[in-house]
Amino acid sequence: MRYAEGKDFVGFEVTSRLKLPEFSSTAVLVRIFNEENIRLTAMSRHTWEDEIVDFVIVDLAGTGKTPEYFVQKIQERFGGHLIDVRWAEAPAEGFIYDMFAFPLIARLGVDDVPVVIFPVTSLRSLIEGMIKEYGDQSFFILWELGFNIGSSYAEHWISAMKGKSMRNKLEAAVRTVQALGWCVVDSYDADFENDIYIFRVTHCLECEAAKHTTEQGCSLLSGIFTGIVSKLRNQAYKATEICCTRKGDEFCIFKVERSP
Repeated sequence: MRYAEGKDFVGFEVTSRLKLPEFSSTAVLVRIFNEENIRLTAMSRHTWEDEIVDFVIVDLAGTGKTPEYFVQKIQERFGGHLIDVRWAEAPAEGFIYDMFAFPLIARLGVDDVPVVIFPVTSLRSLIEGMIKEYGDQSFFILWELGFNIGSSYAEHWISAMKGKSMRNKLEAAVRTVQALGWCVVDSYDADFENDIYIFRVTHCLECEAAKHTTEQGCSLLSGIFTGIVSKLRNQAYKATEICCTRKGDEFCIFKVERSP
């Protein structure tokens, strides 16, 4: 999603047959807009079996060119490789988002899972509202929410990585936490022999959302890591937050070990 005042953003979604090295759809699209001296604002691509989908955003403000003009150019250049081309104007001046890609899908384990994106301000409103309404009980609710999230990540990878080691499954689940925006996992240490797991993170979404509150501690992320380990090990675990950036520490560090 992008907004810039005075821009006339247009998005093009081009689906074509994958044919390498004879034909590169992405390279052809770049040349089409370069020839018109139009810079690409954003570009992404993905392949699926023998098809490739390119999505580009350009600013046509002041160019005198129309979306239909470029659709024709794409049809001519792609020829028999083209499967479909669609375009979408900004819903308001200066605003564009990938409206073709709703719902946003993440491949977790063996399933395609719809993903919701929300700004940190929305999480802040949620946390502050829960604290105001439920007091200390809100942190237990956040922990339970995180525990269920972490358990679901681990469950996906247990199903998808049958026959793989516990370490492989833990790595996949932990990286899912980062890929979906909860934090950046700086490092983690899995001591399977002593059954102790240490997670060190930066850019904690919960810390960012709740930094204006007087409360400290990451209940949501504690629950996520506890849920991951508990589901993978099929036993009850607990998490202790050793360090927290809201307390002035460099990292949020969680120690997960078996419950007594």
